[in-house]
Amino acid sequence: MSKIALVLQSFKLDAPVAIVLLTIWLVCARLRRNAFRTKRAPPQVPLLELLGSPGSAKSTLARRLGRLVTGERDFEVTAVPPREEDFWLCVSETGVLALDNVNEAPRYLSSALAQAVTGTTSKKRTHYSNTELTKVTSRATIIITAVHAPLLRAETMDRMLILRLAALASYRSNDDLEREFRAHEKDAAREIDRLCRVVELRLPTASPTASHRLADFERIGRVVADELGEGPALTAALAGMSDERIKVLCDADPCFAALWEIANDPASTGRQYTLEELLDEICKRLGHRADFQTVLRDPQRLGIWLGDVRGRAAGLLRVERHRSNRGVRYSIEPGR
Repeated sequence: MSKIALVLQSFKLDAPVAIVLLTIWLVCARLRRNAFRTKRAPPQVPLLELLGSPGSAKSTLARRLGRLVTGERDFEVTAVPPREEDFWLCVSETGVLALDNVNEAPRYLSSALAQAVTGTTSKKRTHYSNTELTKVTSRATIIITAVHAPLLRAETMDRMLILRLAALASYRSNDDLEREFRAHEKDAAREIDRLCRVVELRLPTASPTASHRLADFERIGRVVADELGEGPALTAALAGMSDERIKVLCDADPCFAALWEIANDPASTGRQYTLEELLDEICKRLGHRADFQTVLRDPQRLGIWLGDVRGRAAGLLRVERHRSNRGVRYSIEPGR
């Protein structure tokens, strides 16, 4: 068992490959933090979303991960700032932010998280009494915890690493968890630093991968997995990331679940639908479920919704729009 795995062994992570994903995430986050001091180009770090029922120690895990990235003993999780201005103050002050219990997300949060994770630059007045402008760059490594996935918009979904935690089998006090963490904290931090040095040496020669938003995570992950002898586990882990996004989208939206069924139905392969035909197919699969009232019954609104789906399910579901002399038709296929 790796030194990083020893730090995480107290938590009941659902996926067997979750330790591999968290190890890669920690290396990416530390490399980004080091980049501020070395002036190197910082890697993109996924927005880490920890989902689990009450009692699954989500907040404790977020706190531990923050400490491993920053090295700060007093690192703490925080509530979601009610105003966007306060959120950006938190981002500029810390660089690593853990938002706790994000079950009801403010309207600004989805787009603000996407900007903060990617990095954004804005210009502001230096002082209210003059017209001099100063450039402010904001970028942060962000963890959020929630019971159910609160952020389903395209700009966050394709930047997100989702991990689920099960409730702990028996009650454990914070003091007990803290003692166990401290016993392995220094060894885990040294292991993260070692892996960062390996990545910095090998990454320039690492074979390039896809150019999607999590490409840095995948490239760094391949170097880390090779170093740890976890190549097959990484392949399973990357596939698991896609499966988790699909599960979150299907759980949150019955229409998307029906669309996913259509995409994976052999009878639908190669077929092109008008909006009316596609609406009929969705209705058949939803049947008389109580939540059918949430379905967009108007074909025109369905077309707008499909445009949003193309963003949320990028890389998972291919929704193609075709124009011909017969009008506009849509094809629905799995993206993998």
